[in-house]
Amino acid sequence: MTSLIVISFCAASFAAVSIQACFYFTSLRETARSAEAIMSIESRRAAEELVIQLRKVERAVSAAARDISAGAASPDGAVAQLERSGKENPLIFTAGVASEPAAGDPSEPWYGECALCAPCWSEPFRDKTSNELAVAFAAPFNNPSAGKGMAFATVSLETIKSIAGSFRFGETGYGYIISGKGTFIYHPISEAVESQKTFSEILARTRKTPDAARIGDAAKAALAGRNSAADITNPETGQRFRIVNTHIPDTKWVIGAVFSKDEMSGDTGFLRRQKMWMILWLVIFTALLSAVIFNVAAADPWRLWTVSAVFSVTCIAGVFCIWYIAMTAPFVEQKNRPIFTDAVSLKKFTDGHIRAMANLNKRPAAYISTGIYIQSLEFTGSNDLNITGYVWQKYTNGIHDNIRRGFTMPEARQINIRDSYSSRSGNTEIAGWYFEATIRQQFDYSKYPFDRPNIWIWLRPADFTNNVVLVPDLASYKFLAPASMPGMQEKIALPGYSILGTFFDHEYHIRRTNFGIASRGRMERAPELYYNIVVRRNFITPFVSKLFPLLIMFAILFVVQLMFSQEEEKKKAFGFSALAVMGVIITFFFSTLLSHNSLRQELAADRIIFIENFHFIAYFVLLLAAVKTLLFMGGSRVRLVQYKQGLIPKLLYWPLCTALVFAISFVNFY
Repeated sequence: MTSLIVISFCAASFAAVSIQACFYFTSLRETARSAEAIMSIESRRAAEELVIQLRKVERAVSAAARDISAGAASPDGAVAQLERSGKENPLIFTAGVASEPAAGDPSEPWYGECALCAPCWSEPFRDKTSNELAVAFAAPFNNPSAGKGMAFATVSLETIKSIAGSFRFGETGYGYIISGKGTFIYHPISEAVESQKTFSEILARTRKTPDAARIGDAAKAALAGRNSAADITNPETGQRFRIVNTHIPDTKWVIGAVFSKDEMSGDTGFLRRQKMWMILWLVIFTALLSAVIFNVAAADPWRLWTVSAVFSVTCIAGVFCIWYIAMTAPFVEQKNRPIFTDAVSLKKFTDGHIRAMANLNKRPAAYISTGIYIQSLEFTGSNDLNITGYVWQKYTNGIHDNIRRGFTMPEARQINIRDSYSSRSGNTEIAGWYFEATIRQQFDYSKYPFDRPNIWIWLRPADFTNNVVLVPDLASYKFLAPASMPGMQEKIALPGYSILGTFFDHEYHIRRTNFGIASRGRMERAPELYYNIVVRRNFITPFVSKLFPLLIMFAILFVVQLMFSQEEEKKKAFGFSALAVMGVIITFFFSTLLSHNSLRQELAADRIIFIENFHFIAYFVLLLAAVKTLLFMGGSRVRLVQYKQGLIPKLLYWPLCTALVFAISFVNFY
């Protein structure tokens, strides 16, 4: 009868595992498909928006070429017509009519190229008059009196940048545009455009990796006229990205979009919880299967010990799986706060703030570009952090003349700021300071040692009289993606932690005072600039210093439990007595209590933290051990305690401990 019940439960748990696994993988596929569909739609939408803008140029140039060919307009008349179009269409940088040049005449660098494919768009070239990079659209004409030539219009790459910069590919994604020959027309990193190197030339200089090969293959496919995609992973942070390339037949260009897969996957917490349920049912199924295989109903000690060991090992494996899920959770930035990852996000913020000030009939704010460069970080306590580095600000002459130079860090307990450098560049004054600060922050240690403290540096303008808003000086950073850690010194030492990313954002603070300045409102909602550093604690150090001693204590206590026997010879051999066992238990209790107290003092946590649960388990197990000792040594007739020299408590020791660890891990990280 017992075997039948165990088999029934085993079958039920197997069904639960199967259903949960099917549900998880179905959800995973649907989430991936949905995310990929959204990425493709966003990429195609961006391509369509770009084509709509470029077709305005194409129509104007083609109309001028047709008029010349038909004799409806002279070349001079066509030029005037194109100039009018240029005034109406801000995309047109220059426009005109170029007659067929004599052999070898380099008057228009794009002419020979477009003569082979016109009407078409040229490769990027540097305009001789303005020295700006541009592309040209040319359409041929042929008239007996006007001769052969091309009507053309050029579009500055800066103008294309303003269009492409408005495309949104999630919070942290970005786009790029490459020409038909693979030359960058637009990229957030301006050096890629300025160098005028092709996609393949840039890839050739990078380290040969499978991801680089996938990027190159996807680009080649798109340039050949096929939409393509590639999945890559950042080897340093583990972040996953998907590159979606969309071919534009009109121009033979390719618009690429780089999406964060972790961001586009939607509710990653839902998938995490599904994985944890699958692990739970798998642990239960494995335990019941071992009970069936080894026939626990036979009550053979060897079989019972085997089932106990299998269950304990399975629980430990489940615990490590849950911990791995917690440690590898994607780096997710804070929501509901404007995060600045490019010039577009910054422009969006300033435009919105200007409108808000106008709606409140308040004077417009002065926006001061502010940058930061961190040279060292050091935790000096659970909530104290020493930081050194540089802060600089840019002031525009004629706009910021009456603004006091400088900054403050409101959360700094101690701060030393000294002038470092100053310079002028055209109409801009640049002032830089070196700072050393001790900042106090309240970190969330509830998941310790799997926590990810978010270190933030709150920057506020030194000028209280004027309406000043600090904004990040994004132009001073080569890379702006959070994973590239803008503003952070390379290979910075932060023992015990790994730095995942850095980013700027704004948080609105309500100031409940006017600081004694009548011109300021008493209740003012002001944006404050924050520089955020997201770190992940390295697990090894807390494990060795905090958990390993507890594991040794559990192991020793188990050995003590194995010594329990009613046989006089074994009692004498082990020196076994109730007083000796209680002495061991009391010693372990106080050592655990001291360790627990030291942990609370070290972290100064205001709530129960994850690692404390191991101490609570230790208290519970020690209490059970003390009760079992009294019952066993006191001659109690409780069969659960006395059966076969206390076999049942011995068998249940590790399954109970590991099941409790599994349970607290499941609950804390669910």
